[in-house]
Amino acid sequence: MRGEGLVQHQRTQSLRRLGLLALAGLVLLSGCANMKPYQPTPGSEIPAGPGLLSGKNGEFTIFRK
Repeated sequence: MRGEGLVQHQRTQSLRRLGLLALAGLVLLSGCANMKPYQPTPGSEIPAGPGLLSGKNGEFTIFRK
């Protein structure tokens, strides 16, 4: 009798693990659903627009009046 309960418990645990693994896989796949191709800019060109040290117009300003 006692051995049957242990087998049932182990089966329940493995089904839970399988369910969690399936759920984690679905979450990971749903994160990739709206991917679009990435077009990197060549290293010799500077892209237009704001950067790390530039303002809204894309130009580096040291002093504003």
